[in-house]
Amino acid sequence: MRQSLSHLLSRPALGRAGLLGALLFWAAPGMSQITSSAGEPVGALCPPETHAPLPRVEGDSTDLRTHVESDRADIRLEGTSVFQGDVVIIRGLNQLDADRAEYDRQQDTVHAEGDVRLLRNDLLVTGEEADMDMSTHTGQITASTYRTGENQQGRAGTIRILDEYRTEFEDATYTTCDPDDPDWLLSAGHIILNEENRQGAARNVTVSFKGVPFLYLPYMRFPIGDERLSGLLYPSVGGSDQHGDRIVVPYYWNIAPQMDATITLDYMSRRGLMLKNEFRYLTSATTGQVDWHYLADDKVYGADRERFRWQHEGSAGLGWSSQVDYNYVADTDHLFDFGDDLNATSTTHLERRGELAYNAEQWRFTALAQSHQVIRGNEAYQRLPQLGFSSRLPQPDNALNYNVDAQWVNFDHRGNRVVGERLDLAPSVSLPLRKVYGFAEPKLQLRHSQYDLDPATTTGETGPTRTVPIFSLNSGLFFERDTRIGGTDLLHTLEPQLFYAYIPYRDQQDLPVFDTSLRGFTINDPFRANRFEGVDRVGDTNHLTAALTTRLLSQQTGNELLMARLAQIFYFDDRRVTLGNDSLDESRRSDIIAELDARPNARWAFDSDLTWSPESEKITTANTRLRYSPLDTLSLSVAYRFQRDRLETNEAGFDWRLNPSWQFHGRRLYDQENQRELESVLGLRYDSCCWGLNLEARRRFISNDRPEENALMLILELKGLASFGQQTSFGPQQ
Repeated sequence: MRQSLSHLLSRPALGRAGLLGALLFWAAPGMSQITSSAGEPVGALCPPETHAPLPRVEGDSTDLRTHVESDRADIRLEGTSVFQGDVVIIRGLNQLDADRAEYDRQQDTVHAEGDVRLLRNDLLVTGEEADMDMSTHTGQITASTYRTGENQQGRAGTIRILDEYRTEFEDATYTTCDPDDPDWLLSAGHIILNEENRQGAARNVTVSFKGVPFLYLPYMRFPIGDERLSGLLYPSVGGSDQHGDRIVVPYYWNIAPQMDATITLDYMSRRGLMLKNEFRYLTSATTGQVDWHYLADDKVYGADRERFRWQHEGSAGLGWSSQVDYNYVADTDHLFDFGDDLNATSTTHLERRGELAYNAEQWRFTALAQSHQVIRGNEAYQRLPQLGFSSRLPQPDNALNYNVDAQWVNFDHRGNRVVGERLDLAPSVSLPLRKVYGFAEPKLQLRHSQYDLDPATTTGETGPTRTVPIFSLNSGLFFERDTRIGGTDLLHTLEPQLFYAYIPYRDQQDLPVFDTSLRGFTINDPFRANRFEGVDRVGDTNHLTAALTTRLLSQQTGNELLMARLAQIFYFDDRRVTLGNDSLDESRRSDIIAELDARPNARWAFDSDLTWSPESEKITTANTRLRYSPLDTLSLSVAYRFQRDRLETNEAGFDWRLNPSWQFHGRRLYDQENQRELESVLGLRYDSCCWGLNLEARRRFISNDRPEENALMLILELKGLASFGQQTSFGPQQ
């Protein structure tokens, strides 16, 4: 018969700050679950026994008594009590198991030996012997191993609990692999964890992979849990044609609880040493980031290279908000040389803007300052400043709705173009009439613009004005019927829509063009009255847009399985307003725009839109993407983009998980117009239970006068510790 004894003790139980808590946070610094790059939990790649859940302590954190169970017991009220055979000692949420244990009530100490197991929440420590002083929170465990529920584990020759907060490890290891045969292992001669200041320190640290040491640090500090701590981060290595061999060494500086910086030394054998600084701040009302890169005397470029960016968002409360986005590069080739993707290398202007806004319940006020640094192209106008006001009144159906938009801008230019001020007022009234079967919404807007220019216009005016009414009527009907296709119950809809717009002609040739461009007739927004984007031109028109949309929706899930749309504009008058010396637009109809989206099941997805010119009987633009997943582990995608006389590209990509361990991925973007490859990526990844290896080859076109960039990346990831290599994105772009 098992015997049990509960001792009522006045001292608190060994708490989170002691051995168990310190071990838990050292073994799992801010990590809730380890996953492979394919998104599969690492446990799925591990033998089930290595991820078996830890037993739970059947205790109560508020219970200060010591509960002891054993097969045999020699209990003494004074002196030492001896317990033998499957000894279980529980105090609070701590449990100590052993073959034999001695408990001295006067000294409040426990000596345990023989298959010692110390368990608390999600941590298990085993050893040969343990001596614990319950009153001082000190003790020692010899020949110890530990494991957490997240498969973080290791060994230590001796674990000493120095006091309530500090724990010392001698000859310690850490891994997420099989502890009997680990693929990777971190070893340290000496580790001290301090729960009070949430920091740890290790000496003589060695990291090995497959038994081969590859990283040694004489001293290393690290945070316990999610706490941040200043110190060196793991370096990365790589190489490319543009930069040569590359070694990146980052240093993290924990300046304050709401402020930090990452200072990085980026050595490129062909160019030199670049200093990168990322500074972040976060308060109750603001958040922001400052990035600064500096390379002295680029050996390829022959000059200093520099880039600066400041991004800021603030909310001072009571409706106020602010935004800043400031960009600067010392030379216009910086983005070509150091940009991460094609979007960076195609940038023509870097924006610099600061905005202050106030949002009230029924109106909004904004103040904006904006300029640009030219990378390629012409100098852009600066807004110094822009003030805006817009109403935010309720917009009920079947009732008159009122709105007003107002804007004042001071335009400046670094060249010799006309500059000046512009005031624009646009009040409107609309009546949205909506029923289940359809809708109609007439809208009347009056647009008044007034300028103060320098120099004067060609007619000698310094303050030209323009006032023009804008009328539109948007209407549509909804028809639906039940149908059945291929054994699936569907809802079929038919949605005709007519949009009429009338704007009388106003001579605007003497007005400058500060921020206005001609908007194309696109599928994204086919129902607009003004064909111009911006304030400086309001295009005269008398046209009707006709559109027809049909949909197929699943009766069971409500998902849209298919959507098709056609739209075209019919003009009743010539369009006389232009941006410059363009000729009169006498066409009586626009291009036809068409759109088709199909998702018949989870494996297929097709999206396409195009514009077709009735005059030339040719397609002018087209965008198509097809995604197909023949297997749950294989995804294929192809895409095509076309703009007549400007652009024609095709793209293909795949992501294939061969099995839980191997994954193959690739992407290729080709410029059909110029017969050249823009970008290609091909990669192979291997995942095991506790480590991963990613091999990736990348080629990218830079510009006509620059060679293409080739790069080869090899990344070793020790799961639960770090990645060694240079990380890049890969796979088909969604």
